[in-house]
Amino acid sequence: MDATRKIRTAAALTAVALLPMGAPTASAQEHPGPGRVVEVLFEAMKAGDADAMEALMHPEARLVTTTTRDGAPMVRVMGVQGWIDGVRASTRVL
Repeated sequence: MDATRKIRTAAALTAVALLPMGAPTASAQEHPGPGRVVEVLFEAMKAGDADAMEALMHPEARLVTTTTRDGAPMVRVMGVQGWIDGVRASTRVL
């Protein structure tokens, strides 16, 4: 899986993790919806702004990716902090 696809997969999974559960509260109505959160996340990723990315995530969020290796399905679960740390350490430009 190429890097762009991995990033998009992680962002989509993050958006799902950020969706509110149950009826929105007054506080939730004051915040942008998940679509805007994903847009801001992609903007931060493009800028390499790990601090902005981290601010969008719940500290206990988990990123789940799936792939196939040697014909066998695989699932990888990573804590958000591991992902953010990887972004901070990366020298790659998106």
